[in-house]
Parts: sequence; structure tokens; C-alpha cells
Amino acid sequence: MHRGRRHRLTPHRTVPLLRQQSSDLYITDGSSIDWMWATHRIFAYTFEMYPGSASGGGFYPPDEVIAAQTSRNKNAVLLLAEYADCAYRVIGKQSTYC
Repeated sequence: MHRGRRHRLTPHRTVPLLRQQSSDLYITDGSSIDWMWATHRIFAYTFEMYPGSASGGGFYPPDEVIAAQTSRNKNAVLLLAEYADCAYRVIGKQSTYC
């Protein structure tokens, strides 16, 4: 897994992202994402949206921030959908893997 900040692929969609394994955030003994890749080679993603830490409110944001957080992450979801047919297009390997 690559670590560190990364920007989205096109200039009009630059938002710093932190790519990391879930175990870097909290203890996990495997997840459906691990299973999807290991069993079916399916690329899967989890968007950890809000808050930045468990001490900041856990996994349940207050109603008043849901619209802003959804809007903030809309382009990431749309970009993921653009590559859903062949995730390897992101790195230019579609002719090899798709």
C-alpha cells in the first residue's frame, strides 16, 4: 500500500488524500475489502469522510455536516466511477489487464 498524500488525477480535482491501510487507523483482522481482493481480485475502496479521529465524534457525524462532507467527497466518488470498468487505466495498464 502506498502511503502519504496524493492528489487526484486531473488538475480540476485536486484534493489532498491520505492513502493508507485500515490497520493504520484502527486494529482490524481483515475486512470485506481484503476478502474482495484476495478472493475475486475486485478493487474496493472505503471513504473515511468525517471526523478525522474517533475522538472527534466517531463514525456518526451530526446531521448539519453531512451535506458538506458529501459535497466535499463527490468528485472522488465520480472519479472512482469513471475508472470502474478498468481500474488499471489509472496507471495506463489497461491493454495488459483489461
